[in-house]
Formats: sequence, structure tokens, C-alpha cells
Amino acid sequence: MAFPRPAHRPVIFLRWLACLLSSVLLTATALAGYRVEGTPMAELAGRLEPGQFAELQTTLPLGYKRFYDVLRVRLDDGRGIEIDGWTDSAGWDPGRASTYFIGERQYKKFISYDAVANTWRELGWEGEPPPKYEQYGHTYGRTALDSKRGDYYLLSGASLFRYHIDSARWSALGEVPIKGFLSMEWHEKLDKLVAVSPGHQVYAFRDGEWTTLGKSAVDGYHSLGRYNRKRGDMLVAGGNESLRKVDLIDGQGHIKSMPDAPFDIAIKDTALTYDPISGNYLVFRRNQRQLYELNPDRGEWRLAEDWNKGGWPFGQYGYHVPIVIDELGVILWQHEGGPRLYRHRSAFAAGAPIAPAADKADKADKADKADKADKADKAEKAEKAEKAEKAEKAEKAEKAEKAEKAEKAEKAEKAEKVATAAPRPAAHAPQEGEPRGLPVPEAFALPDPKPYALPGMKAETTEAVSSKAPVKSSGSARMAEHEPAAPPAPKATPEVKAEKAEKAEKAEKAEKAPPAASPQSAAGHAAQGPLVRGGPPPAPVPPARMAALLKQMKPGEWKLVPTTLPQGYNKLSEVFFVRFCPLESGQGTYGNGWMDAFVYDPSTQAFFAMLMRDKSEKRLVWLDAELRWHLASNPEGVGDCSYNRRAFNRLSIVDGQLYWPPAFWGNDRKRVGEFRRAPTRAFIEHGNARFDDYGVGIGITSLGQAGDHAAEWFPELGGWIMHIAGSDTRNADDAHWPARGGHTEQGAAENKVFAGRIFLYHPGDAGWTYLDRTYSQGFRGRLVYNPIRHEMLVAPGGYGPDDEFARVTAEGKVEKLDRARLENGEVLHYHTSNNNLTYDPVTGDYLWWSYNHQRIWRSKDGRVWSEYEDFANYRFNGEGGLFGASSFIQVAPIAGTDGLAWFDPNRGLILHRLRH
Repeated sequence: MAFPRPAHRPVIFLRWLACLLSSVLLTATALAGYRVEGTPMAELAGRLEPGQFAELQTTLPLGYKRFYDVLRVRLDDGRGIEIDGWTDSAGWDPGRASTYFIGERQYKKFISYDAVANTWRELGWEGEPPPKYEQYGHTYGRTALDSKRGDYYLLSGASLFRYHIDSARWSALGEVPIKGFLSMEWHEKLDKLVAVSPGHQVYAFRDGEWTTLGKSAVDGYHSLGRYNRKRGDMLVAGGNESLRKVDLIDGQGHIKSMPDAPFDIAIKDTALTYDPISGNYLVFRRNQRQLYELNPDRGEWRLAEDWNKGGWPFGQYGYHVPIVIDELGVILWQHEGGPRLYRHRSAFAAGAPIAPAADKADKADKADKADKADKADKAEKAEKAEKAEKAEKAEKAEKAEKAEKAEKAEKAEKAEKVATAAPRPAAHAPQEGEPRGLPVPEAFALPDPKPYALPGMKAETTEAVSSKAPVKSSGSARMAEHEPAAPPAPKATPEVKAEKAEKAEKAEKAEKAPPAASPQSAAGHAAQGPLVRGGPPPAPVPPARMAALLKQMKPGEWKLVPTTLPQGYNKLSEVFFVRFCPLESGQGTYGNGWMDAFVYDPSTQAFFAMLMRDKSEKRLVWLDAELRWHLASNPEGVGDCSYNRRAFNRLSIVDGQLYWPPAFWGNDRKRVGEFRRAPTRAFIEHGNARFDDYGVGIGITSLGQAGDHAAEWFPELGGWIMHIAGSDTRNADDAHWPARGGHTEQGAAENKVFAGRIFLYHPGDAGWTYLDRTYSQGFRGRLVYNPIRHEMLVAPGGYGPDDEFARVTAEGKVEKLDRARLENGEVLHYHTSNNNLTYDPVTGDYLWWSYNHQRIWRSKDGRVWSEYEDFANYRFNGEGGLFGASSFIQVAPIAGTDGLAWFDPNRGLILHRLRH
């Protein structure tokens, strides 16, 4: 080839040189696939069969011993926390044979896998990098790789940053029209960065210029987006405001509607990728352990993989970030247990035995109808038997009533003479490394109450009861063998009979009366422990102001009720806003996220909640009987800047005392189960109080993210129920944590995993008592005590199966309810971030508010749910939707009424009178 002479033809030479360099670059890109051939990843990919996973052995960055640690950042308090949650965004650069991923959890980390060297690297932040620290949030889908130019983009807040791979330097591109927790991708056909923003607008960017492509059915908030090199288009899907909507952005920038997904899609528990062989899009559902496939050309969804029946390639914990390796026809999955390669087996391949998702739903619907018919037949037979049994019981009850009154009179007489009772033998707290759990007796023996007081106060004595008082199914307690011998009964004269009848009447009234408030004084508040005898819940004491307002409302009506804010506060959202530490920073966020309820105190007619967020102040807020808001920042005993993440559903009130179980970390996790307690009246009268230590820890450290559990008081059992995570097992006869109830029929058929544990603590015991396993984990779950049904509903949390419910009975039995579903068979998913559970204080029916679906569902048993009200097109108080923009809503049943109180930081207090 003859080179042009620069002296004579400089312009032609420069053009020729530019073309040559461009040609070299294009050739390098075209041949990039050969770079990855012969690598360990390519060799492993060549051995994979369709549908097969295999772990890829790689070299870690210097200083790391486990891939688990590569996917974590170190926080200021020394804890390591995962960076790969709530994101599916990573890029593969075929020209450089490398992956690129930025993870975030307060601090960011930038990692890359070099396939040729088979080594992971941690990349740097030279130049004009994005803020490395953000108080909360994740990466979501806010990264995009332009492999043609070697640029990796990151959206942080409303600012865009670009990392040039070859120079290893960052550049700040300034503020952009997209912002928020969205997804974006580099659309190679358009050669532009494409993003769907909150508000449904689709934006495109290149060389500093932004354009709009139109509107999408998908709203960007918490949505997913993926560019498909095989097809040359980009799929956008889901998000909190458009959970099942799916659109395709083709190579000309046209937005095409796709069929709705047959399930909800959001970044918190879903990952979007594609099959590099067929080009079909894949949606990975982490909690459901399923992989769905969308064929865009046919407009059809199919279930491709269901690992509930076995073959799950990942452990119980950790997240999953897919990266398509197009040249090898496989997908690389980043997971804390080690990177894995997967070759997809298409559900649309010839002879594939996978039925369309719609067919599956239809079959489930038919099966459900057949199941209902069978149950109706059984119910009819059971109803006749039940009527006969009720008649027999009524006859027995009439005879027993007279005997019971006489027995109460005798017990009241004895109780006057009994000052103490023999102590209950201490329970053994389970220790790490030894056989776990205690036998669960048919009836639980409740310990004697132990008087206590705040420092400087003399504790008042409490009347002791038998230390072997078993709890019957009704919850009532019997006196037992440790009582001192009673003196001879007086002669049954008319005077004695009258005296006994009077005592029986007093005892009956006392049993029905609400618990008395603790004695108070100016110096402090003497506090007595909760009632520990076990028995029916106290008679409801409705909050007078709310009850009066409800009487003026019609059944089914919703009413915004004015309340008085603390001095200096203009909106309720400011009351719910907690400050990050150091408090002088002025920064903060809502502290009422991921919690279902305010807790009601009948002794003061006030509603309480504990608010917090990571390393923030601990703020106790309450609405008093006169509908005035108050707050106490960092109450002594619980208020500090320690890491407590969120309040979740841990606060309870028993006999005028607030009980708060704090989070513990590291080896201190064995202390989970300890409480801090303080009298409610102290806050009502003085605006603050000190929390004192109470109770004991569970004594084990395998609790996962300690503090993300749920705790609630169960009056019939006379103790607290706590739901925590547990090591996974499918074996009901596990040596350490046996599933005493065994598998359900559905659980045995699907080989379900036991993931959670239920414990019970009686005040005064030396340890917690293990009850049983659950299919759901205790992480971020919910316990709803139902005084009408005398049971506790156990709702799943954010990790593990989020559709498996259970209940605890008044006898201490744990019953697994299997998956919650609608009447048409559709499975429902519960998460504390955007759902609320409560109960109807008249019928005991359960009520479930779903922010994502804008619906309230109702259920009699926690298994099958039906629609109570649809708010999708509802206008309340002149605005769209029932609640404001936030999904952080709390609810509380209004005792002794037919109403509910809803606490919305944006709109305020909303009352609802239920329809029956």
C-alpha cells in the first residue's frame, strides 16, 4: 500500500489516517469475541448444558479472601454491608473482555472482572467522581456502559458522571433532566443513553444533548431496563407505579407496548436480563425462585424455571446481578457465594414442556374452584356437627357457670391470704452450638410477676399467683399445687354465702376491667410488670375523641381529621422526620418507613410509634387523647446514634409500659430479645422518660440482620412472640430447630424450605422458649395480634418467601397457612415497605393495604383474600388516591369501635368506619 505524502496532501492524509484508525477500532471490536476464547470463563461456558449453572473460579483482588467481601463496603461503625441489593445493573465490554459494576450501600464500590486475567479488580475514583457517600439508597439501574467509546455512566441524584475506562478517570457532566431511583442503559442501536424517568418520560442523551423519545406506560421509579445486543432493542418494565407494565424501545427509538407481566416487577426483588441465544428477555424473581421468559415477537410470557422444587443454584442469602456474555451465549451472575455462569434453556424451544404463564394461572384457578367446592361440601357436614356440638356445649356451659362463680369466690378468698408463691423453675436459654429449643408443652406455665421500678422509686408489690398456672385454650389460669393450704371453709351460713357471692361479683368485674394505670408521683413513675397469668385480652377501652368522630361517620366513609402539631412544626411529615447523626448536620429522612402500625395504649388513650433510620436519632412520637402530636428525641436508654436501621414492627405496649427490643450486632446478637421499657404516662405527663433494661436475650447469634425482626405481646399466652430468621432446612426433623408442625400438604409437595423461627418469652423466665419453624423469614415481618380471634397472624418479611403466612394460636401452636392468595388464585406478596396489615375490631377479619395495588383486601383466615376497596381511581379530600405520595403509612384498629386510624405523613390522620 502506498502512503500519501503529507507534504503535498495534508488534508487527504489526515482523512486517510482517521479512516485507518477508525477501521482498526472497528476491527478490534468485531474481533473482540476472540479475546474471551480460551479463558477459564469460555472453557466453563463450553461445558454448560442448557438450564445448567456452574460456579466460576476466579482470582480475587489483593487483600480479599472471599467474594462475599468483594460485594461489601465497610461502614463507619465497622460493619460490612452488601452493595448489590436493589440493582441488576452491570455491563459487559466485549472489546475489553471485562465487566463493570458499581454497588452502593452508603459508600460506593466500583469493581470489574477481567476475563482474560480471570481476576476481579477494584477500580478508582480519580478525576471528578460522584459523591462516594450517600446516606441511604442503592445503585438501582443508574449505570450504563458505552463499550464503543469505553465510557461507563453513573447517575447520582440529578447529576450524571462518566468514567473513561482507558484513562481511568471520572468526569462530572452536571445536572441532567433525569433523576431519582430509575433504570438507564446505553442503547447501542440508537448510540445513546436511554432512561425512563419518574413521570413516564423517555429521555435520550449523547454528547451533552438531551432529547425525548415519548411517553412510556412504565414509570421510572424502581423500574428495570435492559438493552439487548441480540435483538438491538431495549426493554423497560415495572416499577412501583407501573408494576406490570412493559414497553420495548426499538432500534429507531419507537416505544412499543408489550403484554403486561403476569406478576409484579420492581428493582427490590427482580432482575432483568436476556438470553444471548434466543434474544428473549428474562425476568429473575429472587423471592419466588423463578425465572420468566418474554418472547417479544410472540408477545407471550412463559415460566422458564421454577427452583422451588429443587435445583436452586444460590444460597438463601445474597442478591443476584446478571451480566450477559454475548459471545459465549451465557449469563454471568454476581452472587456473594461466588460468580456463576448460566446457559439458558428457553421455554419457547421446540418440545419445551413449559406451559404459558396464562395457562398456569387458569389451571390454578380451576384447581382453586375445585378445592373450594370440596371445602364447601366438608363445611356443610362440619356445620351440622358443629351445631350439635354447640348445643351440647351450651348445656354443659350452663351447668359450669354456677360452679365457676363458686370457684371464683373461693379463689378470691384464697388470694387474699396468699402473699407469695413458689418460684417457677428457670427455663434454659438455648446456647450456640448445643441442641436448640425446649419441648413445647400443651400448656405454658407462667411465672410470677416481678415488681420493678425506675431508679429512685420503690417498687409496689404485686399479688403473686401460682407458678404452675397452665394456660388453657380460653387463656384463663388455674391455681395449682404450690398454693398454701387453705384454712377450713366457714360454715355455709346465709351471711357467708352472701359474702362469697359479693367476692365473686367483684372478681368477675375485675377480670373484665381494663388494666389500671401505674401509680405516679412527681419524683418519677413506679412501674409494674405486665400481667403474666395469661388470659383473655383486657376489655377494649376506645379513645373517646376518635370514637365520637366515628359515630358521626357512615359505614365505608373516610375522613381527614385535624390534629394539633407540636410548636414549631408546620406539617406532620416534619414530626416523622428524623435527623441523622451528628444531629447538627441538619440532614435526615422519614423515620416511619417499613413499619405497619402505631401502637395503642388504653391507659392513656394515646397512639405511640418509635421512629429511626440507620444512624439517626431515635424519636418516639405519640398522638394523645386530645389529638395532639408530641415527640421525644433520643429518650434516655434507647436514644443514641447506634445503627438500628429501622423500627420495623417491634414496639409493644403492655399494661401502660412501652417495650422496645433494640438491635444488636456481631457477637452481641445473642442479646436480641432484650427489651427496654418505660411507662407511657411519663411521656404523656412530662414529655419524656427513661427506658430501663428488661428481660433476656434469645442467646443465639444466627439471626441475620439483627433488629429486622418482629415482636408482639400475646395476652392469652402471657408473653411476647418474636419471629426471627433461621438457618434454612427442608427437614422437618432438623436436630437443632425441628418443625414441630411438620410440612403442610403444599409444603411437602413443593419441598418448601423452613426459613424462620418463632419464640415465646414469659416475663420472669430465664430464657426464650422455641416454638416452631415457619416457611417465611422473620426479617422485616409483621405480627398482628387479633383479640377477636384470639390468635396472632405471622406475615412474611422482605427476604425469603414473601407470600408465606402463618398464625400462632392461644395454645401456643404455630400453624403454617401457605401462600396468601386472592380468590382467583393470584398469589399475593407482603413487604413492610409498602404494605400494612391490621384487623377489623368488630369481626376480627384481617385487612391488608397494598400501596402498589392501591387496594385494601380482606380475609377471614389470612389465607384467601378478597377486595374490600379499590383506590386506583379514587379521589380523597380533593386529591388522587387515598394517601399522599409516600408508601410509609401506618394503621391501628380503634379498640371498642368499628373503625381504623391511618397515619399518613403527607395528609395527616385519616379515620375510616368499616363496612360490614
